Amino acid sequence: MVLPQTLLLRCFSYMDLNCLIFSRCVCSDWRILLPLSDIHPTGRRFLELYDRMLANEVFLESRTWTLDNLKPFDRQSYIATLREQCTGPEADIPEDFEMYILEWPARMAIGCMWPGLPFVDSQTVSVQRQFGINYLAPSPQLSALVFKHQFPEACFIPALLTWRNPVSTSWLMFDKTPHDRLGFAPRTFHHTNPNPCLCHSRRV
Repeated sequence: MVLPQTLLLRCFSYMDLNCLIFSRCVCSDWRILLPLSDIHPTGRRFLELYDRMLANEVFLESRTWTLDNLKPFDRQSYIATLREQCTGPEADIPEDFEMYILEWPARMAIGCMWPGLPFVDSQTVSVQRQFGINYLAPSPQLSALVFKHQFPEACFIPALLTWRNPVSTSWLMFDKTPHDRLGFAPRTFHHTNPNPCLCHSRRV
């Protein structure tokens, strides 16, 4: 039985990211139809990223360390732990980061930033690992950054530490205000440069 194209397009629009990725492998017709469906914009961007990663000539080589060290973790609990900490009126989990944690294939972990990869310090840079420490690995803990937006006034911004090395620190902002909300694109502050943000011990 062959499903009508209109019905297939409708089905695709309800699929999560994992299902969409596997659906493209069913047959050439599905692969052609899927981009024409009404996929959530965030899911569409992740699909495009997935394709770019697969097309990279060093992709297979880049997966060796990840596959050797990957461990399962409770994705729902990880997000629930973060959601419990989003207590401020402007605090919220970035939509694309939530999709990354809940639906992105673990074997495709981006830049070794993944809760299921170890919390270890990588002292070298290679196609398999980036320099620094994966701070997504421990139990997630939001911090409050002091943001000098209009000095001397300052405001607290909830943020998740994602990666750190001796040169820079990357934070993912959990803030809904337009000038701070970056989605899943961690803001990096270099330790050697004047820094508008300072880590603060206040819990959010």
